[in-house]
Amino acid sequence: MITTLIGVCGALAGGIVGSLITQLLQRRNAALDRLHEVRIDAYRNYAIAIMEFRKALMDRWFIENEGRPHRTGHAVYETRNAAWSAYFQVALVAGDRAIVARAEEARDLASALKNAADRAELNSQAEACRSAVGRFAELARHEVAPH
Repeated sequence: MITTLIGVCGALAGGIVGSLITQLLQRRNAALDRLHEVRIDAYRNYAIAIMEFRKALMDRWFIENEGRPHRTGHAVYETRNAAWSAYFQVALVAGDRAIVARAEEARDLASALKNAADRAELNSQAEACRSAVGRFAELARHEVAPH
């Protein structure tokens, strides 16, 4: 009788423990999947925002330095705000500090475009910015790529 009772209690305990472990693992996997999606969105949005900021700064440089026609609006301010917002998203969700450092590098190179002294320097800085965004994307891709 005692042996049967111990067997039944053991089976019940094993079932309960197994259910709890399964539930915990499912929650953890769901949270990791959600973080993965958030990271992909943040990294993509950041690269887009920096490239838009870069374009707006280059447009402004051409308006100020080469007399190109001025377009209405404040694209530089809007895109700068978008770039900073996207940067903070990256800083919040990045699992690797190197990704944040690459994001900072791209952001700083984009911001420096406004200080270009001539067209050659602008082109050089713009290419450096594009390359920095590429390095950021490459590093971020490794974090979100399936293993």
